[in-house]
Amino acid sequence: KQKGKGLLSIFSSKRKPEKEDSKAFALYLSAANQGNLSGCYRVAECLRRGIGVTSDVSLGIDWLEHAAENGYAPAQLELAHVYRNGRDAPVNGTIAVEWYKLVAQSSGDAQAAKHAGDMLWFGHEDLKQDRKEAKTWYETAVQLGDNDVRLSVGKRLALEEDFEGAAQWFAKDGEDHVSQAYRERSLSHRQKHGMGKSQLAEMQEIIRIGLENELLSVSLISNTDAAWFGDDGHT
Repeated sequence: KQKGKGLLSIFSSKRKPEKEDSKAFALYLSAANQGNLSGCYRVAECLRRGIGVTSDVSLGIDWLEHAAENGYAPAQLELAHVYRNGRDAPVNGTIAVEWYKLVAQSSGDAQAAKHAGDMLWFGHEDLKQDRKEAKTWYETAVQLGDNDVRLSVGKRLALEEDFEGAAQWFAKDGEDHVSQAYRERSLSHRQKHGMGKSQLAEMQEIIRIGLENELLSVSLISNTDAAWFGDDGHT
């Protein structure tokens, strides 16, 4: 993409950016016009934020897409955020999740894998919910080193009373604090307010697995009561 000619006219605006910022932008633009993808990314950010140049969000997104399409991972991740959050472009869940997947696969980015999982788990605007695929990306995130993912997924399943599914995620190796305290407090809450014997047994099994893996910490329960159950002790 040849963008240099269009960008140069921006400096004719009445707005006068800070001198040093303008110099930096000119350097980024020069590098970008020579094919430097980091330069393209920085030109995009300058244009979107109005740093060293009059803000032009649309042109900034063009530069961002150029860097992303040519394999620059930071641009790919930022573009995913853009389309997920509707920041500087219309929300498009389908495009966003594909960028997250690409970053996870090509860069080994655990957070990108988690983002892909979250979008597929809940659905996002035009993107339909697909929990089966979401779990695949959550597993990828865990494999890439984000152990917190298993806690959040396990907690969601426990809240839905899918205790067997929750146990499978909670039983994975790694650190655990808040979610384990949540499970202990959840058992106490359900005993107090009523739970079928089979469900109670399933919850106890979850706790047993946590204890065997040295994951539970009773002392943390009081610190999470308000966060998970509210002041009155109800979910």
